[in-house]
Amino acid sequence: MGKILCLDGVWKLEALSVEDNNYGIADGSTFEIGIPGSVQDALIDSMVVPDPYLGCNELETLFIGKSDWAISREFELSIKRGCHYVLHLEKVDTIASLYINGEHVCSFDNEHRIYEPDVTAFLKDGKNEISFMFTSSEKVAIERAKALDHPVPCSRYRYDSPNRNLVRKAQCNAAWDWGLCLQTMGIYESIELHECGSYYLSSFSAIPEKASDGGWNLEIKARVTGFSYCRESLTASVAGISKTVEYDVFAGENVLLMSVPVPAESVELWWPNGYGTQPLYDVLICIGGPKGQSLTRRIGFRTIEVRNNTTMGGKELTVCVNGRPVFCKGANWIPLDARPALMTDERFDSIIRSARDANMNMLRVWGGGWYEKEAFYDACDRYGILIWHDLMFSCSTYPAEQWFLDSVELELKDQVRRLSSRTCIALWCGNNECLGALGWYEETMANLPLYIADYEKLYVNWIDRILVQEDPSRMYWPSSPCAGPGDYSDNWHCDGNGDMHYWTVWHERKDFEYYHKVRPRFCSEFGYQSFPSMSEVLSFADTSDFHINSAVMEHHQRNDEGNAIISEMFCRYYRPPKGFEGQLYLSQVQQAYAIQTAVTYWRSLMPYCMGTLYWQLNDVWPVSSWSSIEYSGKWKALHYAARRFYSPVAPLLYSEDGKAYVKVCNDSPSDYEGTCSVSVVGFDGSVHMFESFDVTVPSMTVSPVFELDLSSVDVSGCYLCASTGDMEETLLLCRPKDATLLDPALSYEVSETDTTGVFEVTVSCENPAFNVVLDAGFVKGRFEDNCFTLNGRRTVRFFCDDDISLKDYNDELKVYDLYSMCEY
Repeated sequence: MGKILCLDGVWKLEALSVEDNNYGIADGSTFEIGIPGSVQDALIDSMVVPDPYLGCNELETLFIGKSDWAISREFELSIKRGCHYVLHLEKVDTIASLYINGEHVCSFDNEHRIYEPDVTAFLKDGKNEISFMFTSSEKVAIERAKALDHPVPCSRYRYDSPNRNLVRKAQCNAAWDWGLCLQTMGIYESIELHECGSYYLSSFSAIPEKASDGGWNLEIKARVTGFSYCRESLTASVAGISKTVEYDVFAGENVLLMSVPVPAESVELWWPNGYGTQPLYDVLICIGGPKGQSLTRRIGFRTIEVRNNTTMGGKELTVCVNGRPVFCKGANWIPLDARPALMTDERFDSIIRSARDANMNMLRVWGGGWYEKEAFYDACDRYGILIWHDLMFSCSTYPAEQWFLDSVELELKDQVRRLSSRTCIALWCGNNECLGALGWYEETMANLPLYIADYEKLYVNWIDRILVQEDPSRMYWPSSPCAGPGDYSDNWHCDGNGDMHYWTVWHERKDFEYYHKVRPRFCSEFGYQSFPSMSEVLSFADTSDFHINSAVMEHHQRNDEGNAIISEMFCRYYRPPKGFEGQLYLSQVQQAYAIQTAVTYWRSLMPYCMGTLYWQLNDVWPVSSWSSIEYSGKWKALHYAARRFYSPVAPLLYSEDGKAYVKVCNDSPSDYEGTCSVSVVGFDGSVHMFESFDVTVPSMTVSPVFELDLSSVDVSGCYLCASTGDMEETLLLCRPKDATLLDPALSYEVSETDTTGVFEVTVSCENPAFNVVLDAGFVKGRFEDNCFTLNGRRTVRFFCDDDISLKDYNDELKVYDLYSMCEY
């Protein structure tokens, strides 16, 4: 097997054409940069520029993305006669040129590409120099805009980089309504120089297909670059089964196809979280025998189908795994961090585990980011998280000129070939909201036929063809939201077909009850903002900034109306929060209330509705946003609520039209038999009514259990409680501000357990306490439950990620509830 020389490590960073700045950086200034990494990471880590996540420092770092830079290093190479040398490059961001020993090798203009140039002719025996010259993508975008024959508008955000849609890089680098502007440049994967003989094994896919005998055929597609003709054997191995076939390898690109029969008894089925286990199997392919080249992948054996049939008066969107319909429960994924160097395997694993632990089984990879790192897909495969995978187009029109189409074709071929073997990926989606964007801009509305033609040329005629050719095993869904192929309905407001984005409550400032006014077949976006927790605020602000409208807090709120919308809804639903800390707490309680209102009702519509993916799971920096997990990894109240409202067997409580309803939802693979206890409880803890119902809920059904006529009770003086098994949910029968809550006289004590890193918090109350939130401050870890209703006494465990004493933990811990944090 040929050698692989890794060129990671410390490189030299040089400023080439630098914008004005406050840090003395001029043309010719040099620094060290770690590769993989970005220019921004290098300058921040060496403290040349301030951390853009702190205060308003982002504004001090914008010049970096407007400037040109170079990186270079030397390396030793003993050239082997007759060998070829291939340089493997991924995530080159974005406009760059490669030089080896002063000679131009190739140029780059698409961050999503995988490049593998043959650099043999540029190398020499002994010392070599390699360098990349990076041009500001903002400069290139501006020049490209000037050359267009008609405007190609995109959505704009505060402090953003213009014309982001004309450069193929992560669109949110240019700023979003939850993200800062950090127009990164650099290389974010290992740089590898491969020594090859007559051929180079570039990549392979391994896709299991169900065989007629009940077993599997593992369809192998290996891509081999030949430098000269040879005849070589290709061996594929999986689950103790091997197959070898000989092939002619010609100069140029070769595609070697092989089908490996795998008996059903040799493998177990892979299932999404909540439906079964996630066994994974290593697939090894080797060309040229033991001294040849090899690659490995891990795959699961499963079938996947996305049904878009006409049922119940409209077109469904139902994901089926191994023939079983799956109610998709989850959230939308944005990039893990705005700084590439901070995207670690450990952080990917932690946040995907958090999704799993909240009973999620699907994430939507949103189209304004990038095709993720392998660690992301590894974690999703491992934890049973299905992926709705947008292609990287979002909230814009895009050019339909040939240079752009050609770049997109190469990008999609690279990424689909890289990812098509991934067990977790359920479907490909053409874009995020680009269909809807046709109606957002003055330019598009003035000449709609022109822009519709551009849209169809890119997504229908071009991308559809490529996806069908590269990955016929999966559905290509044209856009999110959309009613289906060829249907240009307004799926922000039309709910009967395909997937819906429902933003009426947030953007149109409607009451939470408006979530009950739509019946989506699949809601792939809906959300409500909250402020960060106190510990998160302290990670970027000083105590002098403790006001929602302070300069720093507003800088970390990128939705221009966000603070006003949150505060306006406080007035509609809650009594005034007490001070800054009360505002932070109440915003997270309110966010959980909003999303639970939506999910509870839409889950009650199963199987008419077959998916809810709220916006959004995570953050790229510490910020006020729609996320349920803070940038630091800390769970918000919403994420704890999601763990309950996404439980496979869950009591669903909601009210409408003068009645309160209790239903039991079961989207688990097994029938549920048990009891559902229902009670009406006064705010003094007295039980006004109690009934226990024997319930049988078949798999993938919802059973009504109880109805309460609200005119028969004092809705301001009591609440509804329902439990199935160990799951309990409560429902206030009026808006919280109208509830005549009593002082719960909340108290708590903390104790250690016999298990290292596990503390117990015992909380007690004299009267029922609502939205009880335990906050461990800066201590990393999670509670087993949170943001709950308490009537009496309860012990909650905290699983700590830090090595901390009981005293220090107790000092950090705070316990909040609705009564104590609002003006009752």
